[in-house]
Amino acid sequence: MRLFVETSDPVEVRASVEHKLAEGVSTSLSVAGPALAEICALAPGPVSAAVESADHQGMLREARALARLGSHVIARIPLSVDGLRAVGFCTDEGIPTHVTLCDSPAQAVLAAKAGARYVSPASDRVQDGAADRTDLIRSIVAICRTYGLPTEVMVAPIQSPSNVVDMALAGAAVCAVPLSLLQQVAARRIAAEGGAEK
Repeated sequence: MRLFVETSDPVEVRASVEHKLAEGVSTSLSVAGPALAEICALAPGPVSAAVESADHQGMLREARALARLGSHVIARIPLSVDGLRAVGFCTDEGIPTHVTLCDSPAQAVLAAKAGARYVSPASDRVQDGAADRTDLIRSIVAICRTYGLPTEVMVAPIQSPSNVVDMALAGAAVCAVPLSLLQQVAARRIAAEGGAEK
């Protein structure tokens, strides 16, 4: 499992890179965000950035603008009829996408078949018999593996170290974690190692 830092602050991205705490970035910034270009330049790996339009033409236009910031930039598109249509066009053009608000395994399959690189379940809503987010993620991962779909699950928000463990056990490929939480986990590790040496 990979860890992305969840932030819209270039300073936090720089800190996560310098301390090797994250392998990518998930940001709420869109292509209009003045700090996004700086984040994309700093990021060690993928950067998931949002589109703001609700119609497929606007989404595609913004996704193309995001793609011009670098091949590692991924257009984050909400699941909707227009969103799936935009994802299909992006796939045809080689623009990687991250589809959010997948409330059910069936929705995740639609996103995967449209070509999404990542899918994310909604943070607080599940349907179709999934008891909680962990079960939903487990179901999505199982379907993608069964049918050889290359789409992976990215989970956000992550609220605690135990959340990271739960999502990893469920098969999530990526957890987007606030820098403060990454630092908290690292500090505990360092403290534990220091205590062991005494």
